[in-house]
Amino acid sequence: MVALTPSAQAEDNPVDILLVDSRQLVRAVIERVLFDSGHLKVSDAAANCNEAIGLARRQQPQIIIVNLPGSSVEVLDGAGKIRRQFPHIPILVLADESELIIQERLLQAEVAVCVSSLCSVEELFAAIETVLKGERYISDSLLARELAERRLPGARGFAF
Repeated sequence: MVALTPSAQAEDNPVDILLVDSRQLVRAVIERVLFDSGHLKVSDAAANCNEAIGLARRQQPQIIIVNLPGSSVEVLDGAGKIRRQFPHIPILVLADESELIIQERLLQAEVAVCVSSLCSVEELFAAIETVLKGERYISDSLLARELAERRLPGARGFAF
């Protein structure tokens, strides 16, 4: 399995992640991939963003990963709610490449990471490492990169 670079976090102090995905099997697979890195752990998982808010209140994760199928509006609304209640916790959204307007709105809502839902494990780890450094990340494959460069002030500070 691919490993996250040691600079991000030591094995004895893994990055605490809250995972949001309505599909139990997908959650289990993502959790396993993150755990196998030796530097990341999913401390809890939620089926939707409202459930995630309650869990985040109790555990204060370092990162929240949102990967919801179906309605893009639900992802946008949910990520926005989480961001408003926990502005100090970076949110990583796995986004559909075809949803340009949703990508734009996610960036405007100050989601820290917008990664293609078709990304590799290596790219997911790179995105997590980038957000741990306090930066934002956008997948090369997403049209959101072009949007960020054109429409958002300071977009040149993004890691692509």
